[in-house]
Amino acid sequence: MQMNISFLTDSTFWTAVSAIGTLLAVIVSLYIANHPKKKTKIIVRNIYIIPTIYGKSSDTFQVIITVLNLGDLPIIIYQCGILGSNNSLETTYNKYIVTQNYAGKIIKAGDAAEIKYNFGNSFNNDNPYGYNQIFTKGARFAIRDTTNNIYFTA
Repeated sequence: MQMNISFLTDSTFWTAVSAIGTLLAVIVSLYIANHPKKKTKIIVRNIYIIPTIYGKSSDTFQVIITVLNLGDLPIIIYQCGILGSNNSLETTYNKYIVTQNYAGKIIKAGDAAEIKYNFGNSFNNDNPYGYNQIFTKGARFAIRDTTNNIYFTA
């Protein structure tokens, strides 16, 4: 029994295979280029730390904000502060930030960054309004990225 394999030597067959392969490559590349990216989702968590010394409160207040990027794209931190009305950021307390170079920090997809506030041991006496706003009323710390999106604590 002899098979007819003359189509393998026919240039028309290979031209058709090449055209189909090119068409499939174009379809795949267009899909990749136009594939919707996940919307950037940022989780901002704040942790209040009040260390104690020998069982007594040292009144040293710290807030550590963890920014976790769950999106597909990196973000750049532009500003941080306390969430105010109309999506504004109150930056009065940024003088207490001890994290160096937080503004302009790039957070890659899947990475996290920390911003640390250290309010010190005299914050309660120096600024009772600030103490109440931050620690009693549970202020919502937030960051703004370079695309003007605001992410805040829940």
